[in-house]
Amino acid sequence: MNTSTKIAVIIPTFNRVQTLLECLKSVYAQENLAIQAVVVNDGSKDGTSERVRAAFPQALIVEADGNLWWAGAINAGLRYALGSDFDYFLLLNDDNLLAPGALRQLLDYAAAHPDNIVGSLVRLKDTNRISDAGVEINWWRAGPYLKDFQKEFSPGKYPPIIEAAALAGQGVLLSRQNLLKTGLLQNQDYPQYFGDTDFYLRARAKGLKVVVNTASEVWNNPPNRPKSARPANFKEAVSRFIRLYTWPGSPYNLRVNVRFWRKYCPWYMLPVTAAYRLLSSLRYFVKKNF
Repeated sequence: MNTSTKIAVIIPTFNRVQTLLECLKSVYAQENLAIQAVVVNDGSKDGTSERVRAAFPQALIVEADGNLWWAGAINAGLRYALGSDFDYFLLLNDDNLLAPGALRQLLDYAAAHPDNIVGSLVRLKDTNRISDAGVEINWWRAGPYLKDFQKEFSPGKYPPIIEAAALAGQGVLLSRQNLLKTGLLQNQDYPQYFGDTDFYLRARAKGLKVVVNTASEVWNNPPNRPKSARPANFKEAVSRFIRLYTWPGSPYNLRVNVRFWRKYCPWYMLPVTAAYRLLSSLRYFVKKNF
């Protein structure tokens, strides 16, 4: 891999400045690479931009108004980076940490396999468990799911390269050619969830292969989200229940789920898929609120 190869690292963020700074530290610790972090600050109120400029003045910051959600923020970063002469674009969440040498492993593989989109093996930070080894689709389980989520990791457990239906957007490397071939994320249709899966399914439909390179590791450092307080009354419970199916940031947003099913789910699996999703959303609601 030519050391002059330029990589833009796209990192959306919202009000998690300390976590973001740890992520940026891992990005700029990647050795002998021409890296430029592009932070998409989607309306943070915690001094994100100021602290990033102070700690990493070389980072670029795209300011937004807080209405982009994940897919829109990724697109904003990609549009910004596409205007420059970057060769590759790494998608990273602000709660991710790149393991030493992770990006080099992705670049070497991508250079040798130009028709592939390659992602990292994602592990849960400070544990011996896997966050995902790619994304698979099982319509008996309402579609996309993280492969091997929470399974114990052990060296040699996986082959060097794993084919996947899609990736989860954590440590995914896109060449300029493959990004232009696939197009940007469909953020209007899938603002928060399913936008990544839709992107990789579209890429595969255009003849690209989607794989995980297990030699490249990303540690996922998810924030601790405590259980919500019990609803104060019946009216509040109903309001939360409605929000579960209407809020753009909900994985159970009804409009987004139906849109994804209509595009990808076989018609004969729709009743099973919808029933499974309804039951899982009800379990989630009870667990979070009662």
